[in-house]
Amino acid sequence: MKIEEAMQMAAETAGVGTWHLVVLENELRSSPRCKEIFGLSADAQFRYEDFLSAVHPDDRSLVEATVAHALDPEGTGLYELDYRVIHPDGNIRWLAGKGKAFFEEHDREKLATHFIGTVLDRTDRKKIQDALIEAEKLAVTGRLAASIAHEIRNPVGAVINLLYLLRAESSEAKRSEYIQQAERELSRVSEIADNTLRFYREPAGTTSFDLGELVETVVSLFRARITASQVIVEANVLGGIFGLSTPK
Repeated sequence: MKIEEAMQMAAETAGVGTWHLVVLENELRSSPRCKEIFGLSADAQFRYEDFLSAVHPDDRSLVEATVAHALDPEGTGLYELDYRVIHPDGNIRWLAGKGKAFFEEHDREKLATHFIGTVLDRTDRKKIQDALIEAEKLAVTGRLAASIAHEIRNPVGAVINLLYLLRAESSEAKRSEYIQQAERELSRVSEIADNTLRFYREPAGTTSFDLGELVETVVSLFRARITASQVIVEANVLGGIFGLSTPK
């Protein structure tokens, strides 16, 4: 058995498709597994044009640009890209392609003559990755919700206590003081709510923002917890400095 045949058999056993593009003749040679990954039978015609037409429209320009870069004599000749394809039955699959171009001198000009590589179906792995990302998003959301609930609980508890004192207080001066304190605590709750909404809003496109205001919002949102943890926050946005330190 030839080395090339042994390598192809090993690739097929591992579920990896192999391909070889004879660049000057624009002839694409594909292994049975490669065609299967594209939703085709082993004896189906599979030209380079067929490959491009199978690529998802949203990924096609990127694939073409990546291939062109690999075939550029001034480039590295390497090709590596994850992209989507659409099977003849409409099924969308995620593929991972790798390849290398080989160059020769023709009439004193360096040209890509052979382009070989592999393709692997990564759909199941992509689904797992997406599921893990979603799970992490939910976990982060849960932690954020718990932090916000903790921040709201303190001023709300203070208002409840102030209302209790207010009912039993006969001094107008003290009653006025309790009311002012309750108003400040309620303003704190409103501030937390406003800061939370800033995180929730999703801009439709690219949006400019004030970095200093963002840092101030984050620090303000977690001010009570920072104070309780005896952490000193030092922020210098213009100087590019932001630090947390624990008092000794």
